[in-house]
Amino acid sequence: GLRTQALTLLDEAVRRAQVAEPTVSPALLADIHFERGLLLEEEWRAWRDLGHVSPSVLARASCPGAPPLEAGADQVDADLLLAMNFLCPDVLNRVLNDFLEPARAPRGADRRAVLEAYGAAVAAYPAHVGANVALLLDRADRGQWEDVLAGAQDFIRASRGHPYGLLLSGVALQRLGMVERAEDRFDLAMRALDEVERDALTDIRALLQPDAARRYVELPRREREAVHRLFWSALDPILSTPVNEREVEHRARASMALLRYGSVDSDAARVLLRYGWPNAVHAVGEGFGLRTVFWDYGAGPDVTFRRPARAEVMTLTQESQAHMAEIMSVLPHRYDPAASRQIRSLPGQLRRFRGSDGTVEIEVHTEVPEALVTAEHDSIQVGLFLLDPAGVRVSAIRRRIAGRTSHIDLWTPVGPEVAQAVVELYNPQAEFVVGLRSPVAFEGGTRTPPVSDLLLVEPVSPALEDVRRSADWVQPLASEIVEARDRVGVLFELYDVPAGGYRLEARVLDAAAARPVSVRPAGEEGYARAWTRDRSGGRVTEYLTVDLSGVGRGRHELEVVLTLPGRADPVVRRQTLDVR
Repeated sequence: GLRTQALTLLDEAVRRAQVAEPTVSPALLADIHFERGLLLEEEWRAWRDLGHVSPSVLARASCPGAPPLEAGADQVDADLLLAMNFLCPDVLNRVLNDFLEPARAPRGADRRAVLEAYGAAVAAYPAHVGANVALLLDRADRGQWEDVLAGAQDFIRASRGHPYGLLLSGVALQRLGMVERAEDRFDLAMRALDEVERDALTDIRALLQPDAARRYVELPRREREAVHRLFWSALDPILSTPVNEREVEHRARASMALLRYGSVDSDAARVLLRYGWPNAVHAVGEGFGLRTVFWDYGAGPDVTFRRPARAEVMTLTQESQAHMAEIMSVLPHRYDPAASRQIRSLPGQLRRFRGSDGTVEIEVHTEVPEALVTAEHDSIQVGLFLLDPAGVRVSAIRRRIAGRTSHIDLWTPVGPEVAQAVVELYNPQAEFVVGLRSPVAFEGGTRTPPVSDLLLVEPVSPALEDVRRSADWVQPLASEIVEARDRVGVLFELYDVPAGGYRLEARVLDAAAARPVSVRPAGEEGYARAWTRDRSGGRVTEYLTVDLSGVGRGRHELEVVLTLPGRADPVVRRQTLDVR
C-alpha cells in the first residue's frame, strides 16, 4: 500500500539502469518500466471515466418517483443516479451523456504518464507481454482499431507470435469487419494458449440460461465440443460466408474479457460476452472510495457496477443483478453487426404455397441491390438456406450470378423438418450481405393453409383458364416496392375450396385507416370492392388486378379477405405495398 515510496524506488531503479545501461538486461529494464506503469495506472484508474453531476442539472430533469436531492450537496449522490437509472433511464442517459462534468485528476494520476511508462517498457524490450497488452487495451478502449492492429502486429513480430498479440490482432480485425482473417488469428492463438485459457475462450456458459449452463458444465469435454458446434451453427447470422460471424464475435469478446479482467467469469466479463461493448462508460464516486460505473447500451437502463477506485474487476449492483436476470430470460445474448460484417435487409418476395403431402413450396423473387455491386465484373453468390427449428442448416441451394443480373427467381419444395427459409446475396468484395428470412409454417404453425401468400405480379388481363403460377404471363415483382403506377397484380392459391365458391374483397391499411380498394378478378369485367367467385376444387389459382389510383405514396398493407363456405371466420392475407 506504500505506493509513493514504491514509485520513488522504481524511479531510482530506472535512473540507475540508464547509467549502467550496457550491463543491464533490456528485459529487466522493461520490467522496471512496466511495474512503474502498473503503479501509475492504479492511481489513474481511480479517475478513469469519472465525473459528477451538478444538483442544478438534476433540478431541471423530471424523474417522477426518484428520491429527493440531498440538501446542500455539491454533487448528486450515486444512489440517486442508480434510482433514476431504473425509474427514468432516458432522463439519466441524457444527464450522463450531456451534463456529467469530468473529474480533474490530481497530479500523478495521469493517463499520459501511464502510457509513457508502458511505452518505455516496449522500447526497451519490444517483446514485453504486459506492457504491449496494456498499451493495446488502452487503444481498444478508445476504438482505435487500426492502431490496435498495427501495434499487435509489431508485438507478434517482436515476440515471435505471442498468443496475446494474436488475440488482440484478431479482435481488431473482427472489429474492422475482416472476419475471416480474425478467425485465422484466433485459431493460431488457440494453439499456443494453455488449456485454461483455451477453455475460457470457448466457454459458452455466459450465453446459456442457468439450467442449461449447469448441464453444460457437467458434460465431458468431447460432448461439450459437439454442443459448441450445434450452438454456433444455430446462431450463424450470415450463411453465405465461409465463417460464422457470431462465433468470431464471441471469440473477440472473450479475448478482451480474458486480457482485461483475467478471466471470463467476472460480472463485467459475462456482460461483455453477452452484449458486447457498451456505447459509453461513466463513473461516479468521491475520493478513493467505491466507484459506481454505468455501462450504456442505448435504450433502457444502463448496466451498473461497483468497484474499488483503483481496481479493474467490477461487481454488478444489486439493482443490475435483478435487471440482468430479467433481461437474460428474453435476450440471453446479442449479435452486434456494427462490430462485424453487416447484414442488411434484402427487398424481395419470399412467398409460401401449399405443396403436396404436407410440404410447402417456396418462391423467391428479388434482384441484386446496386449497393452490393462494387465493380462492373463482380459476381454475386445467391443462397437459399433451409433451417430446422433450432436454426441448424438442413440444406442449401447456391448459385453464382453476374452482379448486373436484373432479376432472381428461386423455387424449392420444403419438407416437414424445415422451420425457416433464408435468402442471402453475398459479394466478397462488399462490406455487407443482404438477406431475407421467413418462417415456413403459416399462422398457427399449419403447413396446410386454406390460402397461400399473396404474390405481387405485373398487372395483366389473363383468361380465366390461363390463371396458374407457371403461366408465361406471370411476371413477379422483384420486391414489395410498387413504383408510381395505378395498378398492381396479385396472384394466390386457395386449397380444398368446397362447392359454392367464395367471396373476396380487398382493402389497403395504413396508419390512418383501412380503405376499401377496387379489384378485378381474372375473367371479370370492370372493378368492384367485393366479388363472389363461383369456383371450387382441390386447388384454385386466383388473380386480381388491384386499383391503386386512390392510394398515396408510402408504406401500406394490402389486405385480401376471403369468406369460404364452411369456415366461421374469413381468411385474411396481407402483403406490404411500398408505393413510390
